[in-house]
Amino acid sequence: MRNDVGVKGTLADVDDRMNCVVDNAVRLTPEGQKQKLEQIYIKARLIRYVHFPPSVDPSALIEQTRRDQYEASRHYQRLAAFGPTHLNKAQAARAEAEGG
Repeated sequence: MRNDVGVKGTLADVDDRMNCVVDNAVRLTPEGQKQKLEQIYIKARLIRYVHFPPSVDPSALIEQTRRDQYEASRHYQRLAAFGPTHLNKAQAARAEAEGG
């Protein structure tokens, strides 16, 4: 990190601004003090660089996430465009049985 503090753990979440959530983290200060944390949130502006193990391909993970988000947006666009009036008979019967 920018303040020479290191954090090692499992990357749990990253947003589009590169703010990170790290699980099972160990925070290491320049003085050598170690602090174990269940979870830590790190703002993007504090991150200097990120190391990944050789077995992880970040570009493949980014591409898969991009595809998943694209497919999800297309799914909801189709629902918004066609709405509930175009449900097939089985879906309509289920919706009616559930009270909707």
